[in-house]
Amino acid sequence: MSKWPALAVFALALLLIPQWIQNGYMLGVLTFAMLAAINVIGLNLLMGFAGQVSMGVAGFYGLGAYTTGVATVHWGVSPWMGISLAVLICGGLSYLIGRPTLRLKGHSLAMATLGIGIVLFIFFMETIPLTGGPDGLSGIPPLSIGDFAFESDLTHYWLGAGALWLVVLLSLNLTGSLYGYGMRALGLSEAGSRSIAIDTHQIKVGIFALSGAFSGLSGALYAHIVTFVSPETFDFHASIVFLTMAVFGGLGSIWGSMAGALLFSFLPEFLVVFQDYDILVYGAVLLATVIFLPKGLGGLARVVTLKITSMKPKS
Repeated sequence: MSKWPALAVFALALLLIPQWIQNGYMLGVLTFAMLAAINVIGLNLLMGFAGQVSMGVAGFYGLGAYTTGVATVHWGVSPWMGISLAVLICGGLSYLIGRPTLRLKGHSLAMATLGIGIVLFIFFMETIPLTGGPDGLSGIPPLSIGDFAFESDLTHYWLGAGALWLVVLLSLNLTGSLYGYGMRALGLSEAGSRSIAIDTHQIKVGIFALSGAFSGLSGALYAHIVTFVSPETFDFHASIVFLTMAVFGGLGSIWGSMAGALLFSFLPEFLVVFQDYDILVYGAVLLATVIFLPKGLGGLARVVTLKITSMKPKS
């Protein structure tokens, strides 16, 4: 399916979902699934297309939440300006960190990005005057336009849906551009990409920055929806969950990213009995996906589509 029809169908689905789901709690879970999808799409651009490993996405997710939280609570900045600052700071810091870090490869890169996430988590815990430390930061104002405030489950849904649709639009445009083809080439072979004069390091740094900006946007929206943030939301466990969503959904598939985020956002609702062992469940699913479904849901969908297409009678 080409880009614009797919985007139109996706927009129509987003418009119709509130007609099908009247339960406020389930709408809330769906909203957080869409915020997770924004994170996972950024991670997928980095890992699935550019072939770079990242284990610290939750750190930038938290940085976005705390940036807008601190800006609005302590400095009196408007929430919309706080979100803009979150996106700029997360994207800019990702760019600065990525320039030296992305010269590493494989396990070294994974450990370096894991370290970035841990450092940011410690920052959230220890800068008590700014972040509130382990007690968290409360009093974050909801988003509003004039006298209209985004305070209900339905308005939160529309906020998440609008942001996700724009992120999908940007991502599909990017992956279909010359820059996107450079990303794909890099993901297939860095040496081969350099041999045809592709600036591989600049592409890696640019995608790392964009992934950080997406995480910052997601975190900032989370902060204004919940109006409270605490460090444990953005720990290593959260990075593992986002990674599992990306791998299960299918690396290299934007639509698969959303499917993985949706599934693993609703999965805990049905696995309450295993809530003390959820990290083991995510680990098992991640391992099983890598072994038995290496292309994820996105790859499986492509295979099924090709088989159906090949079965059509020739004219």
